[in-house]
Amino acid sequence: MACPALEISELEAGYGPTLITRGISIFVGSGEMVTIIGPNGSGKSTTIKAIFGLADVSAGVIKLHGEDITGERADRLIEMGIGYVPQAENIFPTLSVRENVEMGAFTMRGDVRPRMERVQDLFPLLRERWNSKAGQLSGGQRQMLALARALVAEPSVLLLDEPTAGLAPQIVDQVLDQIREINQTGVSILLVEQNAIKALRHSDRAYVFARGRNFAEDTADGLLKNPDIGRVFLGLSGETESESEGAG
Repeated sequence: MACPALEISELEAGYGPTLITRGISIFVGSGEMVTIIGPNGSGKSTTIKAIFGLADVSAGVIKLHGEDITGERADRLIEMGIGYVPQAENIFPTLSVRENVEMGAFTMRGDVRPRMERVQDLFPLLRERWNSKAGQLSGGQRQMLALARALVAEPSVLLLDEPTAGLAPQIVDQVLDQIREINQTGVSILLVEQNAIKALRHSDRAYVFARGRNFAEDTADGLLKNPDIGRVFLGLSGETESESEGAG
């Protein structure tokens, strides 16, 4: 098992008196891409939000590179090396692309221009639209901008909540390819994704949640080949994963 980048142990979290997760445990190794799948209401997004201090944690421990970060503020977590891209409202449409990326560097000290250059190298489409209003971007470009804004702070761990929600199928593939490329630069990624099959094809390992609890854990390939997981959670209806190319 890879060295731990992110560890969640027996997490119970929710919103006010409403408990959503009931003892969730997750391990993300250094340099891994790990996906969480499961039905709506199973605690996927709540887990991501709890890590980033946006959900109420009533029990459990969250560690970043071995350090307890349970209950830390979001701005402090960014400084410690966690990036977060929410599902909705993840850009500022009235600001330019450049200004959006600069917003991601607001906690950084020193000259951020080299970081801005690296982000433009990673997202050449954004370089072309650098001074355009973010609201003029396509859906896929907006997701790339949201990723760029998180990456300008150079996180070691990136949390992604449904990054392909609402995108056309061909754009889904582009965004997931881009996320995998980010992962291959050394950034550990924890991904919540509704396009489960496609996300698993890009991932190293995965967890399945059900009713706020861990249901299954395996390599991504192992889950894709598991007929019970395929039938219940991936909608494969008994056919093999290879026969379901394009499903998800």
